[in-house]
Amino acid sequence: MITNKYCIAIIVILILHSSCTMKIGKLLFNGKNNEIVSTQEFKDYMKIHPQPSIVLRVPKSSNEVTKSDNNNDIYNAIEKELIIGGFNVKDRSLFNEVMNKNTNLNYSDVSKSTETDLILELSYLNTEIKHVTNRILNKKGIEKTYKNYTITRVGAAIEFKIIIVNLNKLAGSYLYNYTPCSKSNNEDCDCKISYKPHSLYPFINNCKQINKKSAEYIEQDKLVLFVRDGIKNLISDITK
Repeated sequence: MITNKYCIAIIVILILHSSCTMKIGKLLFNGKNNEIVSTQEFKDYMKIHPQPSIVLRVPKSSNEVTKSDNNNDIYNAIEKELIIGGFNVKDRSLFNEVMNKNTNLNYSDVSKSTETDLILELSYLNTEIKHVTNRILNKKGIEKTYKNYTITRVGAAIEFKIIIVNLNKLAGSYLYNYTPCSKSNNEDCDCKISYKPHSLYPFINNCKQINKKSAEYIEQDKLVLFVRDGIKNLISDITK
């Protein structure tokens, strides 16, 4: 009799354990939508000038975007995508030199002295946007939510403005958001976690956490890829 009770207890424990073993799920974060605005005047301009000259204008050194030398990779990636897209890309250092020497130039003068049709201004870049979630997707794609536990990862956002130089007009504004572990961006988001935590089997996870004492950044190659995808999207929007 004792033996039977002992066996039943072991079976129950094994069932509970097997139902709550560590399983691999996918982290899932809610992200902000991209904000893309192009004027019809600009789209008409692009039809008449399908291969305009363009220069990338980056923030001054006082802006946080230029504090890291790693941003040169981003600037170069932007210019490469513009070249691939058929734009005549002007040297940004020469452009800035002209602008710095002639602070009183208006856009019409800029167009003549630099032979530049468009300015692509990088107006905002933030690579330390924290995203917090308490959701994962299991291997069947079913969402699981935890009330008292959250996981944090870092995302980014970048914004561009385009100016038609000789018209002195803002032609468009383009804000792109990088959300880690979104439905369209779920690489490296595997997370070993207990789907059914209870008093006999404590909540356990093996998800990478941000160290509160130091900032965590997006890997540079992923950041560059994100920026290049944004420029491809921008080109597609203004040339369609």
